[in-house]
Amino acid sequence: MRNRLRLRIIAPATLLAVLAVALFLLQHGPQRAHHWIVDADGHGALVIDLDAQIVRGLDAVGATVWSAPGLKGTYRWGHCLERCPDAVFSARDPGNLDAPAIVWVQGGEIRRDAASQVDWSPAPALAGPRVLWARSPENAIVLYPRGDDGFLVDVRGGHGPPFPIPVRSARPGVAMSDDGRRGLVVDAASRAAAPEDGSLVYWLERDSDGRWSQRHPPLRGDYRGGCLAPDGGHAVLTGQRTEIVDFADGARRTLTTRLGFSGRCVVGSVGTLLVRRGIDERGSRMSLRYVASDGAATWRRSYSSFLDFDVSRDARFVAIRETAGLVVYRETGEQVLRRSDVDSFTFIDERTLLTVTPDGELERIPLSPETSG
Repeated sequence: MRNRLRLRIIAPATLLAVLAVALFLLQHGPQRAHHWIVDADGHGALVIDLDAQIVRGLDAVGATVWSAPGLKGTYRWGHCLERCPDAVFSARDPGNLDAPAIVWVQGGEIRRDAASQVDWSPAPALAGPRVLWARSPENAIVLYPRGDDGFLVDVRGGHGPPFPIPVRSARPGVAMSDDGRRGLVVDAASRAAAPEDGSLVYWLERDSDGRWSQRHPPLRGDYRGGCLAPDGGHAVLTGQRTEIVDFADGARRTLTTRLGFSGRCVVGSVGTLLVRRGIDERGSRMSLRYVASDGAATWRRSYSSFLDFDVSRDARFVAIRETAGLVVYRETGEQVLRRSDVDSFTFIDERTLLTVTPDGELERIPLSPETSG
């Protein structure tokens, strides 16, 4: 019999009764996380069993399609391909340079990328290539180290040759539209960099034959990150100021956030979540600011540590692991769900939150704009 994580559907009426609060800090204190969701969608999930040190690929009902004990601890980067539990793992730990540089899992079959046979020169920040985004081995965006010359973002896809972008950052930001035809690459410079050495934002677009090209010349500025709307119509760029950029014509306008510097964002049809993280004399700090689609700032939260969070694709719901447990807010700032028995969580569509409990139970929690409690 195949291993199976139990899958349960929680009805909205049941959510109204879920009000228990308990102290839960991931990987710390008396309760330690036992399972972690690496990635998930409506077709399946990638879940790490932290006790057994095994990564499992699960189908939509929680049955194990594949499992691999050697991936946890060997690779720092993993995510689903076009459909979970097909997946890719990359960015080897420097202590595991004998491992394949990239591992692809498709149809339950685990194999190494033939292109990974090349002996890439290890860089301190990247021991081999990192797959930043992929729907398949042929349709992917891969970051390669180039020794002292920085890094290369290799955009694969279609019938044309790979589209290379030289970058300086070991962690460039990549955002893609839902259909995979528009993309954003943010090569963020050091905050101490001179204006002429500022960050570069690349605008990528794929034609009907699948060939990638640049929609606009690279945009230079004091940017630290970016996100792309699900339809690819516009992007939000973060940094000392926040800008909204129209993908078609490159028109820009400033978004008033009163957050100051921000580094990460998630944009959807309903609004945008902006994230600021840093360390001061009091320790780690994290601030969230939610901005509605009309530009009005609707709510904010501040925390004294870096917390896990996720955002639904339309940005209507924000899930945060607060001190007392998992809390979900909607775009108005109203709390709609609180749970204490959650190891890990992620949104798998605009209205469904997937969680895994300490005993390995997967739960699909449906939400709606009217949900409260």
